[in-house]
Amino acid sequence: MKYAFLAVLYNTPKEQVEKLKKEIRSLNFPSCKVFLTDNSLVNKGLAAAMNRLLKKVKSYNPDVYVFINTDLSIKSLSKENFEESAKHFDLWGFAMKQDGRTYYGGELDRWRMSGALLEKKPKYRFIESIFVPGPVICAKKKVVEAVGEWDERFFLYYEDVDYCLRAKKAGFKVGVDTHGVYSHFEVSKNDSNKRRHLITSRLKFLLKHGSVKQKLYELIRLPKTLIENRPFVINFLTLNSSSFFNKLLNFVLFIFLVKYLSVENYGIYTLVWAHIALLQPFLDFGTTSYGLLYLPGRSTKDLSSLFSLRLILASVVFTLTLILANFLGYQQSVFTYIFLTSFTLFTNAVSGSLLIYASLKERLIIPSLLSIGFNLVLITSLITNLIFNQSLSTLFVLVFIFYNIYTLINFIYLKASVKNLKFTVDPRAWFKILRRSLIFLMISLFAGLYFKLDVFLLNFLKGPKEVGVYSAGYKFLEAFLFLAASYNIISTPVMSRLRKEAVSNLVLKIKKDILYLFTLGISVTVAFFVLSPYLLPLLFRKEYVDAIPVLRIVIWGLPFILVTSVFFNSLYVLGKAKIVMWLFILQTIFNVTLNILFIPQYSYIASSYITIIGEVLNTLITSVFVYKTLTDENIS
Repeated sequence: MKYAFLAVLYNTPKEQVEKLKKEIRSLNFPSCKVFLTDNSLVNKGLAAAMNRLLKKVKSYNPDVYVFINTDLSIKSLSKENFEESAKHFDLWGFAMKQDGRTYYGGELDRWRMSGALLEKKPKYRFIESIFVPGPVICAKKKVVEAVGEWDERFFLYYEDVDYCLRAKKAGFKVGVDTHGVYSHFEVSKNDSNKRRHLITSRLKFLLKHGSVKQKLYELIRLPKTLIENRPFVINFLTLNSSSFFNKLLNFVLFIFLVKYLSVENYGIYTLVWAHIALLQPFLDFGTTSYGLLYLPGRSTKDLSSLFSLRLILASVVFTLTLILANFLGYQQSVFTYIFLTSFTLFTNAVSGSLLIYASLKERLIIPSLLSIGFNLVLITSLITNLIFNQSLSTLFVLVFIFYNIYTLINFIYLKASVKNLKFTVDPRAWFKILRRSLIFLMISLFAGLYFKLDVFLLNFLKGPKEVGVYSAGYKFLEAFLFLAASYNIISTPVMSRLRKEAVSNLVLKIKKDILYLFTLGISVTVAFFVLSPYLLPLLFRKEYVDAIPVLRIVIWGLPFILVTSVFFNSLYVLGKAKIVMWLFILQTIFNVTLNILFIPQYSYIASSYITIIGEVLNTLITSVFVYKTLTDENIS
């Protein structure tokens, strides 16, 4: 009989391929040929690759097709195993050793259609089975001709179960030679996307082959399914829910601020927080991104080095923030407010370290609940003060007290969670962290400058009252930026996966995301543009009436900000983060120049229009770079 071995490569070492070929040759088939296809560059899934191989093999016209993985060893199999199995089955496999266990065929759960490998050794050598272990599947020519191509809807996992079941439904005998044993090393077990592939592929399999009762059962047990997969689902929902809830709380606080504070006092309140945010990128210095990228699986010592560095950075930024406040010549009261608020820098250093640790351990519930609880207590206290006191100084005293308590709580929880966490002085480790974090710092720094400099320029060229008017209108745009933040959290891992697994599909995702986010942004924009003249007077004091035209202008930036976030994510996953950095540098220069030129004559209206122009330019420029990068990689 003529045999064809079909194998799919994916970043497979050359020596592993040669080893497999050698083991196939040692079977001593009179007529045998190995066919390979490489999925490393454009990976549309295992089933799609198998179909490419079937087209290659067609001219060879084999009697038996052997679909085989590369992460295994078949040196324990013999020609006799193949030939004897062919006498009993039309499609067959062998016993598989994996992680110290041996599996003999597979069965399907009667309710959920989930596949399970059988560990109990059968009494007989040749046994019929629903499906055979996927690393080695042998099929006679008549099976391949009848069953046809592999189902490309299964990107990874269950494509083999589907093929076996289709053969069985077509009337062919499917089984296992339990005396033939091979070893599978399962490279994919280290794939961080394995759980997701298994879940999605099983559901596709159920939808394709399951009965109405089975599908209804799966729908009813959906809550249990979510609980079973809680490391992903709960962390995802917790992170986004806490982010949204905190944004909502801060927006409620904003409504009370503009209701009970004068425009000038609200301008001072905004100016203080803008000043704190000015140097805040140096507080993080990109260490959050570094921690999430480089700390998984590392020792407590590495986390201690990162935590210690973040505390040092907080101390430096705290000092520089006060020096800068003194240099800019603020009033004594404003300087005092900045001093009290600067202690939030230490809060961010500690709570950020806890968030990094919790993200690495996939335990985001406690930090998220702490954040929600803290914001709820803080904002309730601030609103109570506004209703009964309207004292700006008391507001900042409350901020000072509650943030320091929150810092202490986060530190206690972090210390209890991380064994042997301590402050360490390790300049070599710090330098390594800072070097790798630098690009993220630059992006954060210039993004912060880009979004905050108009407030400072308004203050120095006009005054706190103009800052209050502009900030009150801009706050509504800022309130909806959580949409971009949520999109980034959800989309970045998906884009990164597509970049690795199926780069050609990245373009489709970009197009879909642009359409979705632009439509969402335009809908919100039009609604606020039309309703703001009627809605804002109900929320604002009369002296804030000038904020209405500001809102009606800046809100048009929302759809462009959302679309630009798609392009930013695309550039990150395409390895072009430096483009984002330089874009923010140029936009900062652009923003400063135009504001200095036009604020003296047009005040906050100039800042409003400059914001829109800047966001439109961001969208246009990033779209050009994304298109060029994709074209250079022959993706578009």
